[in-house]
Formats: sequence, C-alpha cells, structure tokens
Amino acid sequence: MKPAAPANAANDEQKFAGVENMQPMPGFAVTLSDDELAQLSNYLRATWGGQPASVTPADVKAMR
Repeated sequence: MKPAAPANAANDEQKFAGVENMQPMPGFAVTLSDDELAQLSNYLRATWGGQPASVTPADVKAMR
C-alpha cells in the first residue's frame, strides 16, 4: 500500500487500502467534442469550484 500523504510516509500504519489498484482516469479527447468538453468544464467549475462557467468550445480547441 502507498502512504496516505508525504507527511505520513514514516507511519507504516496509516495507509489506504485499494490505492495500489487505482488506475488513471482516461482522456476525453477522442470521446467528447469541444462543445461537450466546454459544457463539462463549466459544470465542474460552477458546481465544485465556485468559478464562473466561462469555458468556450474555442478555449477547448486551443488547448487540445
């Protein structure tokens, strides 16, 4: 198992089970259009980040 956090690396008892089996999140580039990614980004920004929903499809296209 991996340590819970770098600060706890010396503590072998504080570990999270299952972390060793985690996989990275797959990319969306081939699945979602620029418009869909902009909508998803805006939803996440507004819902979880407290940020304005200001991402446009042109912004996504420029970052690809």
